[in-house]
Amino acid sequence: MSLFGVLKRPKLVSNFSSERAVIVKNLSHNLRFFKRNNIHTIKLLNDVKLRKILDTPLWGLLEFGNKYDQPFISREVLNHANEIGIDVLSTSFAKKVHGDKNIQIELDHVVPRAYLIDQLLTNSLNADRIEFHLIACVITREEHLRLPRSPSNFSLSDPWKYYRENHIEVFDRITGDFLDLSTNSKDAKLRNLIQR
Repeated sequence: MSLFGVLKRPKLVSNFSSERAVIVKNLSHNLRFFKRNNIHTIKLLNDVKLRKILDTPLWGLLEFGNKYDQPFISREVLNHANEIGIDVLSTSFAKKVHGDKNIQIELDHVVPRAYLIDQLLTNSLNADRIEFHLIACVITREEHLRLPRSPSNFSLSDPWKYYRENHIEVFDRITGDFLDLSTNSKDAKLRNLIQR
């Protein structure tokens, strides 16, 4: 049962499919260019100062529409929203919370962009499937500072590992429930976090 009973589900996915398709097409085109020029690691990408060409579309696809209107938020963000009377299931949730001076919220890429870029460069991930791996969570600045900046041993099999280790609980605005982030739970597996 949801914490909120039966409520209207938030509209969390924008209808800008043609614009998103253009971003993915450009991303694919740039990847082909890098592969033709033997640029296949993040180090090489940084050496030729071209990382932004892959980094920017990953930001853009994730933040399309409204940066903070994401399905996942931390318990701290949820608690603050409840304290000031903001319905976290409303479409204006993100704008209201972000505008509140009493809390600083940030967007965390649960699947790090560096990891995604590496997977794209090594052909382990197809650009056409990139949106299924763009998972973000709206968290407080304090929570963000507790998470590693560049997790070196990130794994798609346990994308919420650093949240679990840093005791950051995650609320799913679509289901109205908290995710079970224990290692073997269905919520901890990436396949269940693909955009619904």
